[in-house]
Amino acid sequence: MTQAVKSQVIINKYGKLLISPEEYEQFNQLEDMYWKMQAKNESKSGFLSEKESKDFLNNILDCVK
Repeated sequence: MTQAVKSQVIINKYGKLLISPEEYEQFNQLEDMYWKMQAKNESKSGFLSEKESKDFLNNILDCVK
């Protein structure tokens, strides 16, 4: 288990990869930055109107039925 602190270790029984808490936190920070950039870029292209939003959501609900 001490190896997992310094590098990734594969657990063969389940084929899972263990990473250190520091690497996990770093990954989460990178993921947050990515989604913030995506949101910022998309907000430049504008937002849906109220009618467009309702139509979009109704379309999704119709597909679920």
